[in-house]
Amino acid sequence: MAINKIAIFLRKNWKVNRFRNAIKTTFYSKDITEMILCSGFFQENQYFEASESFKSKKCNLKTLKLVGIYSYTWKTQFNDFKNNIILKNCPSCLTVIKYKIPGMKWHAKIMIGKINNNPVIATIGSSNITGRAFGIQKNFNYESDIILWDESIDSINKQMNNEIEEFIDNSDEVIISDYSEDDWRNGTESLNDKIKQLENDIFKVAQKLD
Repeated sequence: MAINKIAIFLRKNWKVNRFRNAIKTTFYSKDITEMILCSGFFQENQYFEASESFKSKKCNLKTLKLVGIYSYTWKTQFNDFKNNIILKNCPSCLTVIKYKIPGMKWHAKIMIGKINNNPVIATIGSSNITGRAFGIQKNFNYESDIILWDESIDSINKQMNNEIEEFIDNSDEVIISDYSEDDWRNGTESLNDKIKQLENDIFKVAQKLD
């Protein structure tokens, strides 16, 4: 298994949200055993309840690690997001762990999905877990995100290909490429190793919360 596909896109249409679909694909995948979700903002209020998109229809065993946030004013919603996900899933099957960055200045938007500690899908970009970035609504943000995935994992690759095919009229919004670790500019490192290092960098500074 190796992450080898790269999709880069700019969201220009409120009906098309590839970032949201990549996040949901990872959470609902029967193969993913651990998911890391990092955001500056997790919206959980009367205007948008992000946890509604994380209601598991099947009892898939996994760990979800949440990392945030950017400001103290979002602390309550961060807590509510975590608690509501637990309520909307099987608590004996889904373990949710919350982390904060000292100083509440976390602004990176990163997701990593793993199978037995090996990353198979990731997103890096500008989208937070908020209604304007993560939702499907006319009042949306213009966001740019990157999706990286392992095309040998059928449950992941099929959804990513379906995403491109379903919105083929919007293909001008997407750049698809392959990753080559043989390119000297990549330091002869695999994408898996680079993402593992990114994960290590995150949890060197992240503090686990109750």
